Amino acid sequence: MTNADFMDEEQFVDEEPDFPTVFGIQLSPIVIAVLLALVGIGAAVFLFLNFLQPTLQKKGELEAQVQELEGQIQDPAEADRLIAEADERAAAAEQLQADVLALFADESSLETLLFDINERVKSANAQDETELAILSRFEVNEGASGVVNDGSLGEAVNGRLNRLVYNLEMEGNYRQTRSILRGIERLQPLLLIQDFKSEVQSVERTILLDENFEVVDIESPQPRLKTSFKIDALAPAEPLPPEAEEGGETPEGEGT
Repeated sequence: MTNADFMDEEQFVDEEPDFPTVFGIQLSPIVIAVLLALVGIGAAVFLFLNFLQPTLQKKGELEAQVQELEGQIQDPAEADRLIAEADERAAAAEQLQADVLALFADESSLETLLFDINERVKSANAQDETELAILSRFEVNEGASGVVNDGSLGEAVNGRLNRLVYNLEMEGNYRQTRSILRGIERLQPLLLIQDFKSEVQSVERTILLDENFEVVDIESPQPRLKTSFKIDALAPAEPLPPEAEEGGETPEGEGT
């Protein structure tokens, strides 16, 4: 028997490895493997929430759009119907805009406004040539004309309408005055009558007596009215030209 036979058996027991310890937990290979697995799971969740999930959602939206387009292609009749309805609505809106703009005055209608009103006066005189109605005043009121910004026609149209004001005076009997005013109302441009005033002028009446000094009934002339008013002709306001930028180039031919 050798000395080796008497060696302490404890010498043959493997010594326990010395692993590092963190927060009281010994980082053995098994623990490290578990931690790495947990870290991998966290990273995977982070990548899914921040990159993959939004991408999948976007893909789903694109697929839905593709399906919708495919449905429209598969049903061309429905697509044609929707297009026709859209074109019809656009045409109706365009026609409505044209109809509304036609109600307002334009340059051509304003140029002939005096002529048109005189024609109404002549038409009233044609029915009664014994006492003629006259247009005694027709002039532009420059001070009251311009772009509407005073809210008198509503806040919504401020800056959008241009107002040209005319001062008018005329004389005639009641029937003639009514006929002229109705004729003005029928004119094509949109006209507003403002500050209307009408006064009855004195009329001389002749009284004849017979031989018995009794009054002889005679037809007295109709009283004449002196009427004054303002006409507001409304037209869409033209857009203001853009202001020249400071320090901009001088237009050709102006200055040196």
